[in-house]
Amino acid sequence: MYLIAGNDIVSSSIRGGGWETSIHAAILRILRGSTSKPLFLDVGANVGFHAVNVAAAGLKVLAIEAAPTNQALLRATRCANQGLLGNLTILATALGEQQQNCSMWAPMINTGNGMMYCNGKQPRPDMVRLGDASIKRLDDIVNGPVEVMKMDVEGFEGKFTMVMMMMMGVEVILCILPQNIGTVPAHTVQQLLSMQFDGRQAQHP
Repeated sequence: MYLIAGNDIVSSSIRGGGWETSIHAAILRILRGSTSKPLFLDVGANVGFHAVNVAAAGLKVLAIEAAPTNQALLRATRCANQGLLGNLTILATALGEQQQNCSMWAPMINTGNGMMYCNGKQPRPDMVRLGDASIKRLDDIVNGPVEVMKMDVEGFEGKFTMVMMMMMGVEVILCILPQNIGTVPAHTVQQLLSMQFDGRQAQHP
């Protein structure tokens, strides 16, 4: 698996033995228990720890990643493991309410932590530009059932869940919100639960 060589929390954790191991175990458990042909949707795939390992287990994966550096690493990993990762699709975009073009920046101390800047908004002085990035609507990308979705979008989970709630064409059976679950307003969580979303919090190892 190809990783970021410099300062990056995720890549360093993977080299140390894993990343979000409890989340990963939950994803695999649910997918393997499915009676259908499950799709794992990895929103904010980063360098692909979850996407790559779920695909290597023989399951269908759609990895959505906006940061150009992470996209290149994901593609390199897939190319080097074509026999294992033929069921991994990588989509180079971010998700939002409407299509637009933005730029992607990251803190110099954690270059895998890409953040979108759109409509003239300026990054902090301590950030480095990763490249251009596009935004697309999820319901323009996925038109079938999603068994498990993992969301890690740098504190924007609350905004993204509101976008999900407005979509009619995508069936999400399970929504796992990782470390930023605290950013989702309580009323949003209640609305999701009322729509039969299953939100579960999993902690870092």
